[in-house]
Amino acid sequence: MPPRTKATAKPAGEEAFSEMIAARQVLIVSAPAGPRRRANLTFGPEPRELTEEDLGPDPEATINALRTDPMLKIDGRYEEIELPAEPQAGEGAAQE
Repeated sequence: MPPRTKATAKPAGEEAFSEMIAARQVLIVSAPAGPRRRANLTFGPEPRELTEEDLGPDPEATINALRTDPMLKIDGRYEEIELPAEPQAGEGAAQE
């Protein structure tokens, strides 16, 4: 039996490639024990969702700073994003 893709739950193959989705990672950060401040971000008991844009100019350093705080709870998920439609022949070409 051919492998299945998580996005489509259909057999992987030529047909599945046309149905693949794009996703971005979302971090879900909270401070269950009370307010915390790390990497210029404030957290409380209510979960806060962060995307790459929220993590500043150096997302990797920000994530590492968050991970070093044992009082923060960090979860993650992926959310679908819409990709711009591919231009058809003649569309999007520079007009002269």
